[in-house]
Amino acid sequence: MPTMMPSGSQPQPQPAPGILIVSASGRDLACALPNTLSEAMASAGERWCIPNNLVFRLGVKKKEAPGYLANTAQGDLIILGDDAVYQVVKMGKSVLRTEIQVYATKDTHVAEESKWCLSALRDRLTPRFCRIEAPPPPPEPVPIGITVENAKGKMFRLNTKALPEVNMDWSQSQGGQTIAGNFLGQLTIKSKTDAEGRINFHGKEIESGLNFSNLTSASGQVKTVQMRSCSSKPFIQLFSPIEQFLTLEICLASSWKCVSTWPTSEIKKENGKQTVGFFLRVGPGGVVEDVVSGSKTAGLSWEAVPEPGTARLSPDDKTPFDPANPDLVDYNGVLVPTKDFATRLDKILNEQFQINPLVRTSFMADIVPHLLRYPHIAFRFLPQDFYEPAASLAIRPTPEITGRVFLLWQGVKDAGKWKASKKREKMPINWAEIVGYNAAQFNKDALFRCVELGWMEVV
Repeated sequence: MPTMMPSGSQPQPQPAPGILIVSASGRDLACALPNTLSEAMASAGERWCIPNNLVFRLGVKKKEAPGYLANTAQGDLIILGDDAVYQVVKMGKSVLRTEIQVYATKDTHVAEESKWCLSALRDRLTPRFCRIEAPPPPPEPVPIGITVENAKGKMFRLNTKALPEVNMDWSQSQGGQTIAGNFLGQLTIKSKTDAEGRINFHGKEIESGLNFSNLTSASGQVKTVQMRSCSSKPFIQLFSPIEQFLTLEICLASSWKCVSTWPTSEIKKENGKQTVGFFLRVGPGGVVEDVVSGSKTAGLSWEAVPEPGTARLSPDDKTPFDPANPDLVDYNGVLVPTKDFATRLDKILNEQFQINPLVRTSFMADIVPHLLRYPHIAFRFLPQDFYEPAASLAIRPTPEITGRVFLLWQGVKDAGKWKASKKREKMPINWAEIVGYNAAQFNKDALFRCVELGWMEVV
């Protein structure tokens, strides 16, 4: 029979079930709030799968417990040592947040146990629980030799120390060998009477793929150091006698990393190579419209930086272009004084490649500021079949003629090491023929044409 309640009486509300939250290593597990500490310990051990050979305790933050328990805290955590403390802490709470404190094995006395950080639980809770290895020590300064050139052009040898990267291999520096590279640091020249020596350098090697230039004050002192990537920014133009839609895809070798495009496009990576695709509309006048974004431009541009690769032992003219290890050496380059190089380069682009004035002006404005840091410039234009494996270009429908002009250049401070290149300075070199670029064909408006122009500094 149903139980009858006296007239006018109200049903008594039942207490809401509480929640126990057990935290460890930034993760929370929740369960029903147990009535006793032993039940809470069993629930925590089961949910966190703590091995039986480990000792653990539950604790609460000081702010979660009455103030008179503060003196029992270990740091900011109050360990729940027995059920009486547990009952006081959970009294009146619908949610109780606890943290697990893990100790050594059960064979170790509590007074002597070394506490473990709970981040170990997530990665190391196995029957063969082991201690976390200490992180490796920071790298020590390594003795190196540096060839220094002062403001007056005088060269001298400097034996000093530099701080290497953590994973840098300095084995080549043993046995009197040298490591060529860029170092950034502070060079101090002391008085002749200094017992430690006149010159000290403390610095760090600049990672691969970066170069630096400096801005100086009027007095010649270094004011600012600028870090920059050794990037390449080719520009692509498309000329079509009729309006048509087309797809254009650039596929980069693994030794190149694409960092941006204009118009912007998704950069995809597959099998170690990056690809960038466009869906375009072109027509008479040279305007290129990116159908996806609606941008209308004079062409496309993409920027890439070299990725460190395996150095070739004997580069030669039969080796395809590798952006991480570009081939520009004395036997295949031309050395020109910097004061003459910009004018000579502009003349080559105009007369031999017949690049239109707008693109040529943009190209020269981009490259000239980088040249002025060096007294001489070594350069070469790559044959198209050398350049193509590093950055293949696929256009559908296919243009009737495609020309890809890519310049490699390098700043040179010691012209004496480039004797063969210096002799070629006065030689009449037909770069268009070396590249495989028929300038006359690119002036025919009736043909569907593609022209790409780019450069990269060899560091």
